[in-house]
Amino acid sequence: MPVPPSRQIQHHMTKALVVVPATATVEASAKLMRRHTVRHLPVVDGKGKLVGIVSQRDLLLVESIPGVVAAEVPVSEAMNKDVYRAQPDEAVEKVARTMADKRYGACVVANKGNLLGLFTTTDALNLLAHHFEKLERQRLRRRKSGA
Repeated sequence: MPVPPSRQIQHHMTKALVVVPATATVEASAKLMRRHTVRHLPVVDGKGKLVGIVSQRDLLLVESIPGVVAAEVPVSEAMNKDVYRAQPDEAVEKVARTMADKRYGACVVANKGNLLGLFTTTDALNLLAHHFEKLERQRLRRRKSGA
């Protein structure tokens, strides 16, 4: 049975996708994250194919290693090659449950190899807050109408 559009991950992901080439340095990747205020970057090869994902935590870990020069380490050495991916029409609750169970910070949304967006824990928390705000508005309307 198809997932209703309102529950599809594509309607809740961050669409302004910022990616980093695998040849970029850890230092350049950290600067890119700061410039765009993101904590996860999909890593792509020279043809734009997804080859990994790197988190702010991954970069900080590499930068904290004594003797390591972040300007000389390619992000490909800091990235995670095991990327959690979802199709755009997957149910948001399925993606969120998998992220929670496996402790993933992000999910790359792609269709036939084309990167479409990123669904992060921040997106999930925004969705959760929106859901509870909607429930509260409904409760207040019922209370106001005397129901």
